[in-house]
Amino acid sequence: MGVYERIAERAQGLYEEAVSVRRRLHRWPEAGFKEYKTSAFVAEYLKGLGLDSIRTGVAGTGVVAELKGALPGPTLAIRADMDGLPITEKTGVEYKSEHEGWMHGCGHDAHTAGLLLTAKLLSGLRSELAGTVRFLFQPAEEGPGGAEPMVKEGAMDGVDMVIGGHVWGDHKPGQVALLEGSMFAAPDEFRVKIQGVGGHAAAPHTAVDTIPILAAILNALQTIVSRKVEPGVPCVVTVGTVKAGYQFNVIADVCELTGTVRTYDPKLQDMVRKSIKDICEGIASSMGAKAEVEYIVRYPSLVNDPGVTGRMRQLAELMLGKDNVIVAKPTMGGEDFAYFLGKAPGTFMFIGSENKDGCFWNDAHHPNFNLDEGALLTMMKLYAAAPFWLAGRKE
Repeated sequence: MGVYERIAERAQGLYEEAVSVRRRLHRWPEAGFKEYKTSAFVAEYLKGLGLDSIRTGVAGTGVVAELKGALPGPTLAIRADMDGLPITEKTGVEYKSEHEGWMHGCGHDAHTAGLLLTAKLLSGLRSELAGTVRFLFQPAEEGPGGAEPMVKEGAMDGVDMVIGGHVWGDHKPGQVALLEGSMFAAPDEFRVKIQGVGGHAAAPHTAVDTIPILAAILNALQTIVSRKVEPGVPCVVTVGTVKAGYQFNVIADVCELTGTVRTYDPKLQDMVRKSIKDICEGIASSMGAKAEVEYIVRYPSLVNDPGVTGRMRQLAELMLGKDNVIVAKPTMGGEDFAYFLGKAPGTFMFIGSENKDGCFWNDAHHPNFNLDEGALLTMMKLYAAAPFWLAGRKE
């Protein structure tokens, strides 16, 4: 029996443990950089596998571990994120969150469990493994972002290739979607404060009313995409919050808004940033007020390496069947796995997790989110086979 057949067989044999680990982790959703219980569990589990090195406290709560094969070869990093979300869970499952007001509403519990069981599977194949597998358990993907500080603390030093994945309800369990090139957008944030002069609603001529200024700015911001961006080029400008006013008979001296910009192209990103500043400051100034604009660049766009992506597509066809390997649709969401891809070529995959009860990707970050745990089997098959395939082993 070839190595890939044995990996598939061993993954099936570890599936029930993977489900058990995932459900255990599901009970403990924790905030970014505060994944103390989760990271302690991860470290303890990895110690039981006899890996070659285990680093804890990376970027605060991250864990980095290595498995060195008996044969020379490249170093492949595989990443899983660990943090939860500030959501009150409403799934009603027996293993629901025990941390009030927090939930694994995006599937990071599955990512962590899938990678832990991958480490277990690969630890039994050390004698055949060419090269090194580095396991990256990352904090704070949901924000403010744990990938960049992990990179700064050496998590990617010496890595030749890197892969990762996210459960994705647009696809069924047993399926995987891959995409060469841009897959996630750069998810920037902007904040605007408009300062005018307050006064009595009955005497508007004595004040500088910030509410009509805010309205003009809101309308003008919508023209950035519709009038400054070439049709068909991905770009999103969304205002998410507006704060204005005190009561019905008071002219508001201050208004505030926040929003997000999503782009793939850095040049377009710069144009949008400048346009937001020019629009807000220009309109406010023309109406007698002042606008303060803060633009925050968060994660870069996630761009998959065509070579690694193509090789992982071939592997996925071998492990899952050609009909279960899909061309992924790019998303305007953000993903800080981009920082790992900035250090080594690699690819990020969508792992099918459509739930029989109707859990689609749009339900992520929702109190009723729950995934089909068959996604764990897909992760184990692909992640455990990847070090062999990417090192050139064909059977």
